[in-house]
Amino acid sequence: MTQARGYRSQLLLDFETTFGVDPTTKAAVLMPFETNNVAANQNLTEDNTIRNRRDPAKPSRGNVDVAGQVVVPIGPTSFGYSLKALFGDPTTTDGGLSEYSHAFKPGDTQPSFVLDRGFTDIDVYEKFSGCKVSQMAITLGGDGALTAAIDIMGAKNTVGTTAYAASPTTHTDTRFSNFQATLQENSVAVGVVTTADFQINASLDGNQYVIGSQGFRQDIPEGLIQISGNLTALFKDKQLMDKAINGTETSLKFGLEDGLNSLEFHFPEVEFGRGSPAVEGPQGVVITLPWRAYCKSNDPADASVIVTLVNGLETY
Repeated sequence: MTQARGYRSQLLLDFETTFGVDPTTKAAVLMPFETNNVAANQNLTEDNTIRNRRDPAKPSRGNVDVAGQVVVPIGPTSFGYSLKALFGDPTTTDGGLSEYSHAFKPGDTQPSFVLDRGFTDIDVYEKFSGCKVSQMAITLGGDGALTAAIDIMGAKNTVGTTAYAASPTTHTDTRFSNFQATLQENSVAVGVVTTADFQINASLDGNQYVIGSQGFRQDIPEGLIQISGNLTALFKDKQLMDKAINGTETSLKFGLEDGLNSLEFHFPEVEFGRGSPAVEGPQGVVITLPWRAYCKSNDPADASVIVTLVNGLETY
């Protein structure tokens, strides 16, 4: 009997029209990924009924928790599906030269989707329905591969012997690298930051279990988006420290560019939290400052984060 190999696994994604229900017309996409630990877990609740003997009684089953994390490469084409899963449909404009600009920002609702994890060498396929992105986390800096850690919450799962879709859409994709990264603070290029990270949290409510649902979530409503991050910089002056101390509003732009393809995360309104440089030894001193993004305006055109992806794909 063959043991499943990770390199033979695949991941399909398809957006739902109705929460937890397979679309009538499937439009699955083959997603590249590095790790995938999304799982359906169900507790067995101990039965403490006294029965005049020491042997335990049969346990009862609790609610099903579909959750986990998928780590994906940040590529100029495939990553757009992850952004759509977090933000919803982008606003797309034709930039000419067969390049399209897709602008993503938080909407009033968040799409749900199907994830189908296939162990193709042993013909086992696990489908997770009613999934939503609960958080996306990205770290820039260093010389490691650029990835996004995407936390998933879902409603239910089924296991079968055939894939969700036999002929999914596939993309030949490259990936951005840290070598291509740029950072602007208050629209000025910054050359002293060693690492930067940020997390976009959708504040999903995973407690929507109802009577008669067989332990599955019946909805996963979204809440207020929470955006936070950290900057670690060479300690050359107190410019960033002063902004943190004084609560000075600023903005951050994280960019990646590879020829005609580009990706930009723009946080128009940001405030740094206070931090102090620590002397860890005789070498150079760095300072790490936490930050949060927000949006003061009620104008629908404004947002706490605007993500712009430019590539050759006409639509998501």
